[in-house]
Amino acid sequence: MQPNHIKALNNRGAVMEALNRLPEALESYNQALAIAPDFTEPRNNRGRVLIGLDRAEEAIENFTSALKVNPHNAEAWYQRARCLLEISRDQEASRLFPVE
Repeated sequence: MQPNHIKALNNRGAVMEALNRLPEALESYNQALAIAPDFTEPRNNRGRVLIGLDRAEEAIENFTSALKVNPHNAEAWYQRARCLLEISRDQEASRLFPVE
């Protein structure tokens, strides 16, 4: 694999994640984002891995930065709310999806 091949790094991360080798998955996603910080897919994937590693605060930061890149990133909105609920920040999470 070419070290700068972003999609290959993202795919490697997905394979490591599927194998529950989360630290290795995180490293692959970090490498992809170091090359292309605005690439949405590895950022969403990295956030899910951070959740799996019980690092919800970092995952929230990850999804917040994903939303700065693309405010229409539905997965980032959903996962950010999920993390907020996980750490008992329910009111903040409910503001993300107001019900009229």
